[in-house]
Amino acid sequence: MVDAFRVRPGVLESDAQVWSDWASRLSTLGGSIPEVGAGLDPLAFSILPGAGEVRDAYAAAASTLRAAVAKGTNQFEGISGKLAWAAAQYAAAEEQNLADIRTVSER
Repeated sequence: MVDAFRVRPGVLESDAQVWSDWASRLSTLGGSIPEVGAGLDPLAFSILPGAGEVRDAYAAAASTLRAAVAKGTNQFEGISGKLAWAAAQYAAAEEQNLADIRTVSER
């Protein structure tokens, strides 16, 4: 039944903005993960025996984390985009419905 629900494009737009904001926050967090050799001095892991293995393990874990954060950011942006698209589609359909009603009313 068509009358069983009402879509409010503004709510969809608001949700899209929430997801976009979270994507931005996640991206910022991803940028704060230190990278060995770039933002993190390799000597931070000491020169003791085995320190190289710890450094390499950290570098691998940090790389994996950065990739996961980037993937999450992309997914959040995708959700935001789909919600914004749906809001625009519903708003356009509503405008068309109103135009059709005006046309019929003027006859």
